[in-house]
Amino acid sequence: MCKSSRIVRAVFYSCVLALVALPCHAQQKSAPPSPQSSAPAATGPLLTYALQPGSVMHYLVTAYFDGHFPPFDQPGDPPVHLLAHMEYVAHVGQPQQDGLPVDFTVTKVDMQLLQKEVPIGAKVDPKQVVPFPIELEQAQKALNTSVVLRPDGSIARILTAPNNMVRVNVGIDLRKLFMIVMPVILPNSAVTLGMSWTSKEGVIGTAPAQVAYTNKLSAMQPDGANLNLKIVQTATSQIDDTLDSSGMATNDKQHEVSRLQGTASLTGWMNYFGTPVLASNGIKTYAVRMQKGLFKLAVKLKQTPLSNAAVSSSTTPPNVTTTGNVDVTARFVVQALEQTASH
Repeated sequence: MCKSSRIVRAVFYSCVLALVALPCHAQQKSAPPSPQSSAPAATGPLLTYALQPGSVMHYLVTAYFDGHFPPFDQPGDPPVHLLAHMEYVAHVGQPQQDGLPVDFTVTKVDMQLLQKEVPIGAKVDPKQVVPFPIELEQAQKALNTSVVLRPDGSIARILTAPNNMVRVNVGIDLRKLFMIVMPVILPNSAVTLGMSWTSKEGVIGTAPAQVAYTNKLSAMQPDGANLNLKIVQTATSQIDDTLDSSGMATNDKQHEVSRLQGTASLTGWMNYFGTPVLASNGIKTYAVRMQKGLFKLAVKLKQTPLSNAAVSSSTTPPNVTTTGNVDVTARFVVQALEQTASH
C-alpha cells in the first residue's frame, strides 16, 4: 500500500465525516433531561421525532472539506479538497424506560480527493477526482453508534461508541456523528411560525459554556393531514483543549503534550415532514423526520506545544501526523432515502 493511501485511510475515521462536534469527553453513560429554553404559550402543534419501534430510516450524507488539516498537508502546502459519501441506516428498537434505542450503522462509504474546490450546486468533474477506496468494516468501527434517544432527539444514553480510530481534533466527537440526520433538539412546547429556541446539544457537540445552538422554525405549511416544516440552525463552539500525543483531548496532565484553541461555527437548514399522532394533553402532535438538510461548517484551530509536554506514548503509526493547526470549511448535504416500514 502506498504512503498516500495509508495516510488517507488513517485520517478518514476522524475527518471525512467530521459532521462536526465538541472536544472529546469521557463516554456518556447517562444524561439528565435535555434543557430547553422557555417559549411563549402557543396554540400551534407539538413536535416529536418519528421513532417508531421496529422502523428503519435510511440517509445519504455527502460531505465536502476544503482547507488545511493534518495529515493531508504541511505548512505552506496548498489547500486540500476532500469529498466523501456515506449512507447511514438507523434501526429503532423497543422502548426503554428512558427512551428508544437506535442503532446507527454505516452501510456504504467512499472518499475522493479533488483537484479544486466544488461550489454549491456545481457538479464534480470526473477528471478532477482521485478515488481512495475505504474498507467498510474499518469505517463501521470508526462511526457506528448505538444510543437511547428521547422523543425530542436528545441523547439519554450512549450504548456503544466508535473505537479503533485515528482522529484529527477539530472539535469533533465521532460518537455524535449520527446527529447530522437528527440535528435539532425539538422544543418541549407547542411551536408557531417564526418561533426560536435554544438547545445545548447537536452536531458540534455538548460542552457547558462552550457550545450554543439557536433554532428557528422558518416555515410551516399543512400538506393535507400532514405538515411540512423548515428549521434553520446556527451554532458556535469555543474550543480550548489539551491534547495527548495521539491528538486526543485529555485532562490527564501526565499525558498532555499540546493545547488546541480556536472556534467552530455551523449554519444549516433542514426540511422536515410530519405526520399526525395521538394528541398530547389535547394539543395536536406531529411525528417528524428530516427529509433534506444543508450544513456549513468553519473551523479554525491553533495547536501550541506545552513546555511540560509528556513523553509520547502514541500508538499512531509513525508516518501519520494527526495533530497540527486546522483551517477548514466544510458543507454537508443530508438526504433521506426510502424509509423501510416498521415490522
